[in-house]
Amino acid sequence: MKGIYPYPSPMKGRKHKPDSLLKMSLALKGHASNSGSFKKGISGKNSVAWRGGIMQTYFKKQCNSCLKEFSVLKHKINAKYCSEKCYYVSLTGKPSKFRGKKRPELSGSKNPLWRGGVTKIQDTVRTCLEMSQWRKKIFVRDNYTCRLCGQWGGKLCVDHYPIQFAQVLKDNNITTLDQALQCPQLWDTNNGRTLCVPCHKKTETYLKKINKTPV
Repeated sequence: MKGIYPYPSPMKGRKHKPDSLLKMSLALKGHASNSGSFKKGISGKNSVAWRGGIMQTYFKKQCNSCLKEFSVLKHKINAKYCSEKCYYVSLTGKPSKFRGKKRPELSGSKNPLWRGGVTKIQDTVRTCLEMSQWRKKIFVRDNYTCRLCGQWGGKLCVDHYPIQFAQVLKDNNITTLDQALQCPQLWDTNNGRTLCVPCHKKTETYLKKINKTPV
């Protein structure tokens, strides 16, 4: 039920006649406005929103993303962005603060994704930080140029040559990451070369295992 009447207004959809409007106007002359008395009755302490006379203070801030000015309350004085959209825009292309850094507190059995060491040692070594730095050194040395076809830039990779990566692990009996980090031969830049993807696929040792018996 809408409104304050339990039944529809008799004037709903109808207009007052000019003489009726004149009578109502004359009857209201000399009386206080209903709107004024209404506001006076609910202001200050009589208002349901009364908080002891303390007005909330707004602080001016500048968005770090769109640089627009916005207002915040005291409990959000440390806000850096005016909206969620600006926050996610600021994350686009932004590297993680842990990039290039080791996280001992999240490595091995301390990691929530630990499954009892089921990852192969080859995969562990290939994805470690030291291997990434080793590849970068070879890229810089070769000026990001394929050693076979001379292609500069594009999709490049580092090939263990002349001694294959799996062969180095086998010769030094490497079974853990700590053993791999202490093996000088594994991090020797003279045992690596820059290749483009097509040339890498043409090498004899591409995706082949050590001592694999030919069919």
